[in-house]
Amino acid sequence: MKNDDKTFFKIGVLGAFLASLCCIGPLILIALGVGTASSVLSIGYNKPYFLIGALLFFIVAAVFYIRKKNKAVCDCVDGTQRLDKKKIAAQIVIALCAMVVLYLLLTFVLVPFLAPLIYKYLY
Repeated sequence: MKNDDKTFFKIGVLGAFLASLCCIGPLILIALGVGTASSVLSIGYNKPYFLIGALLFFIVAAVFYIRKKNKAVCDCVDGTQRLDKKKIAAQIVIALCAMVVLYLLLTFVLVPFLAPLIYKYLY
């Protein structure tokens, strides 16, 4: 894979981290001693907003990337070069799948594994 092809994958990974901040964020804040458990865990109630924000981030980043790439490809005089729409669609689907899988792993595997460890050593 070329570095240019990995851009959508990077966008998907970043989107997954943004979506899982509702669950990982409180653990990090508690481990750092920034807040109390009850106040920091209230972030988890805003899970739908984190998911919507991550999806919006993914859409905006993908649109900006496609526009930038389309502009770079179509700078030729006769305009014959075009983006391969099937390749772009495949990259978007792969990035969305990576985003969903990583979000599920972070939220339902990593957080339940780390939470007892953090609470055990802090309290």
